[in-house]
Amino acid sequence: MNLHNLIITNHAREQFLARWIGVYGLAPKNPDVILRKLLQQARPDKMNIMAYLKRVKSHAEPTEYYGTGKEWRFVVCEGQDGKRTVVTVERICREQNKIQGGVGV
Repeated sequence: MNLHNLIITNHAREQFLARWIGVYGLAPKNPDVILRKLLQQARPDKMNIMAYLKRVKSHAEPTEYYGTGKEWRFVVCEGQDGKRTVVTVERICREQNKIQGGVGV
């Protein structure tokens, strides 16, 4: 993914960190560096129509998925100004999104 003019919300950073810790047990030393590397590797991913409609409803903007294969998914919205924003970060495996002290995140 091209990172030029890409905005990463605080929520996306927090979700990335929480899900990283949930999977790997410890926080990375430089989470922003790792997040940016993963974003650079990410490619457009398929989104089924129901997921698309749910995301558009919750974000009120066109939404795209980008993935790194079998591990990470990035939900990206494009605003009317043309700027793209990473609004959340998820694990591809849905079960891993719920790991954080037994509470879904």
